[in-house]
Amino acid sequence: MSQLAYGTLEAVRSIGSDWGWCAASNIDLPDIGTVPRKDIDWKGCDPVTDENTAWEVFEVIAQHYQETARLFGTEFKGYVQDIDSRPDTAQAWEAFEAGVSDGLYQNFEERVNRSGFYQGGTDNA
Repeated sequence: MSQLAYGTLEAVRSIGSDWGWCAASNIDLPDIGTVPRKDIDWKGCDPVTDENTAWEVFEVIAQHYQETARLFGTEFKGYVQDIDSRPDTAQAWEAFEAGVSDGLYQNFEERVNRSGFYQGGTDNA
């Protein structure tokens, strides 16, 4: 039984969080001075100067990465079928997307805190 098809909205959000976490895991923390490519920059990001601007750039790059994974990943096609089969489809998609954002941010924060990257650290992983 799929948690996406039959679970609570909290379970759906948790699965979305895992999806976001995994997407973020494939992306390096942006270096100082990084600006995302114009074709994926939906926010109009400034160059990275600190942790706040790094998060904005990281979020844009991570969203692009996970959107690409959604288009071409067979795992995500199963997610779509399960969520779309629910009677509360709209709420389930909102929960999933909120979870994706949670996962992206949690991954970013843990990596920044672990490495001290924007406070003079050197580990970009």
